[in-house]
Amino acid sequence: PGHSFEDFECGRRNNLPALTIFDDRGCFTAAAGETLSGLNRFDGRAVVLSQLERAGLLVGRTPHRTALPRCSRSGDLLEPMLRPQWFLASGELGRLCTTMVQSGEVRMHPSEFNDVWFRWMDSLHDWCVSRQLWWGHRVPAYRVIREGASAQPSEDYHNETWVVGRSERRRSNALAP
Repeated sequence: PGHSFEDFECGRRNNLPALTIFDDRGCFTAAAGETLSGLNRFDGRAVVLSQLERAGLLVGRTPHRTALPRCSRSGDLLEPMLRPQWFLASGELGRLCTTMVQSGEVRMHPSEFNDVWFRWMDSLHDWCVSRQLWWGHRVPAYRVIREGASAQPSEDYHNETWVVGRSERRRSNALAP
């Protein structure tokens, strides 16, 4: 449930652990099983198909059009991966924007789009600021590495300590006992 967006949401609804099946090199991890572990993602998929056929579990193959995410720079296929994420809570901002239009403080032009605006503001999701990091935008968030601890990121991101601050002083104050 940690590889595709749909599987992740389904796993979350069913309280399943989110597994990381690919490493940063595009090879299967041990979470994918002994047979696949270490194989390149494309070679591994061929092995999975072969195993399904041998076990009599492959119902069939039907060609169909699908949109696969690709990197705009390299053209490589993109694989969703679990990573620590930073989100900006958008709910309060959406409520404020709705109130401002309802009160007339902000006017939509043309006004026929008020209902569209309200639907949009009512269905806001928290904004994933982390996506911007890949494009060079900086977020003043820093992972704390305690004395004697490994500088390598942990697989258990939830137990890491992070601090956020606009300046070095604010970051240092966040760590003060």
